[in-house]
Amino acid sequence: MPGIIERSSSHPTSHGDGAEASRPSRGAWRRGRLRSSALGLAALALAWGVTSSSEAPVADAAARNDLAEVEALIRGGGEVDAAQGDGMTALHWAARHGNVELADLLLSADASIEPTTRLGAYTPLHMA
Repeated sequence: MPGIIERSSSHPTSHGDGAEASRPSRGAWRRGRLRSSALGLAALALAWGVTSSSEAPVADAAARNDLAEVEALIRGGGEVDAAQGDGMTALHWAARHGNVELADLLLSADASIEPTTRLGAYTPLHMA
């Protein structure tokens, strides 16, 4: 019939020349973008000093959810309110991990419940 367009049974991006075989699948493309994004964020975090630092060993141990190390650091005079580069304190990490025993230990050592993160101004209560 004149004026009727026939639909091809092949895929709309198929050209019959094998070009589609060299294109990455949609899933592979997304994984590549995700991998690139993750690497970019990691580099940005390193540049901004958002990773754990030796200036906050109690917070670093709490980030690893290591109760024994946190306890040893506190007994050794470690600063319970020292914040990592992003403002996360040991109490933030205890709340984030849902570790009540760690939170009790920190509160017994007079950890402040008021500190906020540098981005978003989150308190430990926000992290719970």
